[in-house]
Amino acid sequence: MDNDNPTDPPLATVEPAPEPTLEEYRKLLHSISSFKNDIARERRRREQMETNLRQDFHMPIQSDDDPTATEEEGSLSSNQNKKKMGPRKSMDDYKCFSDLTLDGLDPSPLTEKKKIRPVLENATAPSTTRADTRTFAGISLNPTSLHPKKNTVKFTAEAEKKHNYLDTGRIDEEGGLGRLLEGPAGDNPPENSGPEEIEGIDIPLLPHDTFSYLAFSKLTSISLLVSLFVIGVQCLTLTVLALDMIGEGENGNVLAIPSGINQSTATIQIVAIFIITVGQTDLHDSLNTLFVGYQAEELSQNIGRPIQKWRWSVSLWVRVSITLYALCVTFIMICTESDTTQVLLDFTSIEFVTNLDNIFFWLTAYGYLGFGAQKDATQILNAKPSAVVLAIPENDDGSKAGRRFSVRSGSVGLDSTTLPTKKRRRFPRLLFTTSLFVILMIGWGIIFRWIRDGEFLCGTVFVQFSDDSNPDLAPFTGLYDIGCSDQVSGCRRAKYGESKRGTYGNFSDSAKFAYCVQKASWGFTFGNETGDVLSGETSPCDWLAHSKTVTPKTQDSYDIMTTASEPWRVLNRRGIDVPFSRFDLLCFDCRHDASFCGAPDRGECVNNRCACKNGWYGRRCEFKEPCEMIEFTDPERDIIDGRKFATQYNRMYNDQGQPVEIYGRPVYEGTIADVSTNQVFFNGLRWVLTSNIGDLLRSEEFHGYWSAKWNQYTVEFYSAAVNVDSPEDATSPEGLEWFRPLLIERGRAVQGVDLKSSVPLGFLCASCNDDTNPCLYDGVCRPENSTCECTHGSSGRLCQIPPTENGRCDTFFNSREFSYDGGDCCKQTCVSTNEYDCGRDTVTNAQGVESIVFVGFDNCIDPTNARSVSGSRTIYDIQERGVLNCAMLFTTTWFYNFMVDQCRAMAAVVLDNPNAIQIFNFTNDRFTGLRDKQFDIVLSTDYTANRDVYETSARSGFNYATMPYYFGGFVFAGLKPFGKCADNGDFFSVECLDIKICLVRGTTWFDTASKVFPSETIVAYNNFESTVIGLQNNECNVIGGTQVDVALVSIRNYGYTGDESNYEVGSKLYFKGFETWLTRPDDRVWSRFTSWIFESLVQAEESKITQATSDQMGTTGVFGSEFSGMFQKAVAAVGNYGEMWERNLPFTRSGMNLINDGTAPAMLSYDFGRVSDVGPEPSGNSAIRKIIARDLLICGVTGEGLGFKEYDEDTGTWSGFEIDFCRGIAAALFGGDDTKIEVVLVTTAERFSKIKSGEVDLVPGATRTLEREVNFGVNNDAFDFSPVYFHDGMIFAGEMPHAMCAENQDFSNVDCSKTKICVQSASTWYNALVNTLDIDEEYLILTDDFAESMRLHVAGSCNVIVAESAMVNIFSLRAAGYLVPDDYYFGTKRFTKEPICLMHRSDDQQFSDLIRWIMFGFFYAEENGITSVNFFDMPETNLFGPDFTNMWQNSIRKVGNYAQIYERNIGEAVPRTGMNLLNDLSSPQLFAAPGTI
Repeated sequence: MDNDNPTDPPLATVEPAPEPTLEEYRKLLHSISSFKNDIARERRRREQMETNLRQDFHMPIQSDDDPTATEEEGSLSSNQNKKKMGPRKSMDDYKCFSDLTLDGLDPSPLTEKKKIRPVLENATAPSTTRADTRTFAGISLNPTSLHPKKNTVKFTAEAEKKHNYLDTGRIDEEGGLGRLLEGPAGDNPPENSGPEEIEGIDIPLLPHDTFSYLAFSKLTSISLLVSLFVIGVQCLTLTVLALDMIGEGENGNVLAIPSGINQSTATIQIVAIFIITVGQTDLHDSLNTLFVGYQAEELSQNIGRPIQKWRWSVSLWVRVSITLYALCVTFIMICTESDTTQVLLDFTSIEFVTNLDNIFFWLTAYGYLGFGAQKDATQILNAKPSAVVLAIPENDDGSKAGRRFSVRSGSVGLDSTTLPTKKRRRFPRLLFTTSLFVILMIGWGIIFRWIRDGEFLCGTVFVQFSDDSNPDLAPFTGLYDIGCSDQVSGCRRAKYGESKRGTYGNFSDSAKFAYCVQKASWGFTFGNETGDVLSGETSPCDWLAHSKTVTPKTQDSYDIMTTASEPWRVLNRRGIDVPFSRFDLLCFDCRHDASFCGAPDRGECVNNRCACKNGWYGRRCEFKEPCEMIEFTDPERDIIDGRKFATQYNRMYNDQGQPVEIYGRPVYEGTIADVSTNQVFFNGLRWVLTSNIGDLLRSEEFHGYWSAKWNQYTVEFYSAAVNVDSPEDATSPEGLEWFRPLLIERGRAVQGVDLKSSVPLGFLCASCNDDTNPCLYDGVCRPENSTCECTHGSSGRLCQIPPTENGRCDTFFNSREFSYDGGDCCKQTCVSTNEYDCGRDTVTNAQGVESIVFVGFDNCIDPTNARSVSGSRTIYDIQERGVLNCAMLFTTTWFYNFMVDQCRAMAAVVLDNPNAIQIFNFTNDRFTGLRDKQFDIVLSTDYTANRDVYETSARSGFNYATMPYYFGGFVFAGLKPFGKCADNGDFFSVECLDIKICLVRGTTWFDTASKVFPSETIVAYNNFESTVIGLQNNECNVIGGTQVDVALVSIRNYGYTGDESNYEVGSKLYFKGFETWLTRPDDRVWSRFTSWIFESLVQAEESKITQATSDQMGTTGVFGSEFSGMFQKAVAAVGNYGEMWERNLPFTRSGMNLINDGTAPAMLSYDFGRVSDVGPEPSGNSAIRKIIARDLLICGVTGEGLGFKEYDEDTGTWSGFEIDFCRGIAAALFGGDDTKIEVVLVTTAERFSKIKSGEVDLVPGATRTLEREVNFGVNNDAFDFSPVYFHDGMIFAGEMPHAMCAENQDFSNVDCSKTKICVQSASTWYNALVNTLDIDEEYLILTDDFAESMRLHVAGSCNVIVAESAMVNIFSLRAAGYLVPDDYYFGTKRFTKEPICLMHRSDDQQFSDLIRWIMFGFFYAEENGITSVNFFDMPETNLFGPDFTNMWQNSIRKVGNYAQIYERNIGEAVPRTGMNLLNDLSSPQLFAAPGTI
């Protein structure tokens, strides 16, 4: 309000002072108003009280000269008062005004209902004098208004009310308190303008958070527990985050700071650092509390009890500590993120954690955590410091009157000599906040500079290229050092150049890795450059090899190591982009990790290179004591491929006496008759044997020259690949397989390795050492000359040559490991011991289960007369004996004759006499008789898992022919009503109580019935004929057998004369009875021999070849020339399968015993049998144990195929129909973990060698053929196959008319002559085109795999492609980028049978059994309605030991049954039809694999 009366009493007596200017007053007002919640009198302490006071208790400040001020002159308008009406208070609520003289007040008691109305003209303030006034910066304080017990000044009601006009008031000319206008003096404010309240200085005594509870709460209070809980959660969360960040890092970069960030991320980091600095409320609360200080009396009065200073300090410093801790963690999180969104999320999440103290404080304040906690929170909210009253001084002449201002006493004391205005209060806090921000920015700048300088990038990388796709790159294996082409901008995207270079001729060669922005990938290039490797002109986009595409805006684009786990790709010999079979990219930094070089024992890091101490070698000083001399494992074999080679090689030293090393490995040199030399050294991937380059190897320029140029000398032989950190990674070439080089002309000689052409070469360390290189076979090492003294007739430098195959039986070597002395311990001289029995081992597993293992040397092999034919001892024995021993169960004459015919076909092939057979009618001794060689082959045996894997009666598993000769099942039959009782499994009903069942003991029939019926209801006999006689003699009323056996017409043959009307055959099939040929497991050649003879009989019927036309059957050389016409002989002896049936069985042929023409359902599971039988565990050196020890199942795939096997470059994972089978097998092997698989790319040609070498365990997508299963390739390899999981055939597909020309094999006209057909080499398709269809190779384009064929087809290099129909369809073509025209032709003729299987090694019977029955499990699950949901319904088994009890459950749980796998992956592209449907035991099942015709 305005007060223009010059006679108004002054506000206070003041010292004479110069007249303040209007600008000085404004500055003073501005300074005071800057304090938080300035002069809002007890706004938070008693907010309701303040509202009532301002509205209802109006008291003017009266002058001593003029006590007649009117109410209108000193009051708010009634309208203004009404706007702020609120609950009325009693005078007891206004004790702070007890020192005022209230003569004009109504003396009646003040209650809540009575409005306070002071009589303004009678209300006077206490008188003051000049002596009673203290001056602060020209402003006087009235000491009489001091609180009697505190060193503070209290407010007056009028002063507080007038302060609300602070921003708009002015001081009048006469000293009265008027309005200080914002404009020039004399300007009037707008009419009816009410007071504008401003934010006053409101620094609470205790901040509003849970830390304040530490200052005063009782030890047992809820509020203190809440405070401790919040502190614990904050500390724990921040610590976990800090440890997690440290745990993500590596040596030299423990915080995992990104190797590179882009500009937007850097900007966001700066913004985030600014926000966390200014936005830390706890930090500002701590600063405010420090400025307020410890106010003991104020705290005691407001809280209601004394507060100890140490507790106040604890609450303060705990708050400060956690705040700074959070600030540090947040700063680190911001600096370690390379993604802008993640940066914001990081500091936002930390901000939430640091605000938990505020959140829980308000939860207590609102009463959510109890009344006691709410009371403590209320005390904190009401804890406000008292105020002082400031008066603006006047001049000596009294021309200027003062104006009162309110300032919190916590900040202004009476002993002060200056007024702590808002500016003065703000400056220290601003200085602290700014300093903190500057410190954090300095830290960020240092980190940012490190990032730009490549500090967190790997300084040196080791790269190892495989040489299968492009041998040009293998010599570039080695170390590459970091460098920057632009030192101004830093290493945003570093380049890596080879660490050593040399010159040769006129070239200065270099190789480097660099990032190609255009293609968003890292590339490897090689160029002929001069000067610095890293500043050459070769573009990284002109790459020879490259990584996958990486996101340009992420860390991936800055750090080459992020591509290390992803498959790199290379341009192969044909210039096609294909994946590396193996590419190793490792960081070889030692600067931050002393242990990298084996410090302190093995070496130390010097200039980021490992300097090895004496006796240690290698890039990381990982190798100890390289051998001084190496020698051929067979020193007598020095002539290889007609050339003579040195057999001993000494370590090479240069002219200075220093050892010559390449890639941290020694170089060896041998001399041939002092004329020429051979050298052995490591080329980065393989050891090589060369000739006559010793001088070059000793020269200094060789090391750089070798890594920069390739093949300037002749490589005689290559070793197997020595992959980094593999078991073969050693200082010498011991124990490695060697191969011939492959020479391919491409403008220059580029030498690769021919992995199909091995040589009989090997090395060993010729210096013995009892610790690292001991003598073998009990030999003694003589330390004086490091030579061995051999025993047991062994020889060689290390006694490594055993005396086998010398015609003498040495019992020391008479074991399976040495093939029983190499066959020397033959029939006349073999010495059996407790450990072995002449070619046969008994193995006992951990559960005490014994199993007899056949190793192929029963009675040994006479070295003077190799007792085998085509690799089969059984064939030799049959031919020596002159008769084939067949065992079978005699049931009916018809079925007996049907089986005899099959034996006759076998004898015709082996002995050229179909009648040279001897039939044994077995009872229950068939398995032991077969094991002990009483029989050569057993028929009448159901194909079950327990007999295949482990038959308990014989303590051994057996081999079955792939195709059953009869599909049947076990049923009951008998007299009425007992036949129906047995059919229903009923032995408890009244009419079934007298049931008696006659069965043949030792059969699956007997085992099955024993599970259903009590033993007292079963009568056992030795053969089926006896069971029929028992039925005839009323010894039983039910018999059991196959449908053929129990048919009435069959049992009549055994003399049954019962009434036909009283005999009934059950309809329930208790188990599948698929009868097939059974052979011993120790003669795989014989097993395959018999299996393919039977398949030839089925194939003959398929091809309509009869006994009369048997010469139309094909010939084969897989079993040797002696048996080239084996299939013709078999059909000539007995006819085809249909002829045998018609001749012998008087039953209508139906159902599964018919020929499947390729259209009927054929997917089928064989019966599991007694899966609870406990079989032997896998042995220590078995394929299964090796896979488990490796902790990985390796599946080799021949390129991608839509739905069958697809690679996702984003996730780096494989998926598809065939991949799921690999996953299911992995789940069975690893206890349900289907992720333990590695999928590697192999070509169709190399997949065979990869399996043989053990580099892959399984290859899906392989067609089972005679040649592959028995004798494949130049190395006469043999492979085993899983059950067929997909049936298909080869078709021609392509552009018209070329596809039709190819389908009709017509290339005569002009258009057809331009036909080009893409086909994979070493495939059944290639064999069909060349050998069956006789297509000239001029029309063929050979590729390594189907993916390459598809790429060439899309590119137009070939206009026709051949493959299985499932692989060439509109979906796969579109996926490959082919724009399929409307007239594109998909062939309708299938030219091959393609029974697709998993192919794997054949030398481990147990592994083959495991794969077979896991695959059968997928079909079994579909047959029985078991899916990945109810997988637990799959049976358990102990056939492979206790580790694989749940193998079927685990595989189905992970990938589902066969139908689920099919529909999930290829159901849309290749609808499930024909032979890929499940056979419901009624569809034709006979189907021969290709190879017999």
